[in-house]
Amino acid sequence: MDQLIQNSIYDYLDLPHRTWCVEFESNDFGVSLTSILELPPSIYALNKKMHFWVFMQRFLEACEISFIFHQYEQNEPIKDSIELALIGSWNYKQYAIPLWILNDTLLGFEIISSEDYIILDSEPLTWNLQINPDKTHVYSELNNYKIIVLEDNLFHKQKMCLKIKWREIFVSEFYNELKLFERIAQTEFSNLD
Repeated sequence: MDQLIQNSIYDYLDLPHRTWCVEFESNDFGVSLTSILELPPSIYALNKKMHFWVFMQRFLEACEISFIFHQYEQNEPIKDSIELALIGSWNYKQYAIPLWILNDTLLGFEIISSEDYIILDSEPLTWNLQINPDKTHVYSELNNYKIIVLEDNLFHKQKMCLKIKWREIFVSEFYNELKLFERIAQTEFSNLD
């Protein structure tokens, strides 16, 4: 990660020329989100996709991709480190999602609060919600509770995939593309000779 220090976030990720896939498994965020959303773990578990999606929508409204200096608690064996992260907000408090880099994919596993990191360099991203909100959410009032139903194409099982292209972050069609290639790979072609 020494290369992180020598480059700006813009240059390091080559934002003008590369598209980055960003993957989140909603199961991985259970502990973090139950504390942030002030929910009992059992309530989060009942509809983790919905809770995760609502959090991510607000988190990404004014987000940045950043290098952070992650300060671990003293009783943790991991040393402080410089990491790549998405920075966003929930209820006027800033949080970071550290990202692991795997080829052209960024993987997020946890949410950390602003007391645990210092921003070193940052590039603002525009949250481009290309999904029609009317189709994404079906609202109905039932005994004063708002019910949100998500379209299945937001998640592949428990995994949500976003993309960063130029300075925009948006919901990816990555899994549809993957299914297409899987279908092609499994298709038996007859010999035309």
